[in-house]
Amino acid sequence: MKTIKFAIITILLFVLSCFNLHAQTWDFEFEKKGVKVWTRKLDWSKIKECKGETTMKTNLGSILSVFDDIPNFPKWVYKCSEAKRLRKDSESRGVIYCVTELPWPAKNRCMTFQYLMTQDKETKEVTLRFIGTKDKIPDDGNIRMTYFKSHYLITPISENEVKVVFQSHADPAGDLPQSIINMFLNDTPYVTLLNIRNIVENPSFKKKYIDHVEEFSK
Repeated sequence: MKTIKFAIITILLFVLSCFNLHAQTWDFEFEKKGVKVWTRKLDWSKIKECKGETTMKTNLGSILSVFDDIPNFPKWVYKCSEAKRLRKDSESRGVIYCVTELPWPAKNRCMTFQYLMTQDKETKEVTLRFIGTKDKIPDDGNIRMTYFKSHYLITPISENEVKVVFQSHADPAGDLPQSIINMFLNDTPYVTLLNIRNIVENPSFKKKYIDHVEEFSK
């Protein structure tokens, strides 16, 4: 059964990647504190896709350990107020529940998403993909997002430096002012990447390694 579910998720990710073939070119928005942000229109959606990029002085295992610490998502994921793991299928696959806090009077949004981690054994680049699911969630009064997908490309440059590219597209559902949507388009990649970098580059952060992840090699 797990093999069938994995195959379905893989197919869905492929279909969603095909949608991006019909997207327009990226529009550069800004660069601040070493983080670059872009947005672009999609032919099939009223909401733009966003992308951010930065480099971090750390290793793969340290960044991935931040992702694996689900309850502490609110410390770095933009506007995340709650996160918990609903299911862990393997070391690289599972389901997470998250709540996104919106400014009053808009209601908070919630979602569940499948995460999948893969690594290119030659380049050592790690890809983390997230895609919304319909797993059962608590009736907490939040509005459930109807669509969500994102991915992180984490590429080692050296033993102590990686490049991280974050790309995301979502439908928050319901009626939201364009000002809030625009805020999330620019701030989500910027704040999220900046927060991760601040965590792993903090002198008090102890460098970490993960058994099933190969680090940079010359």
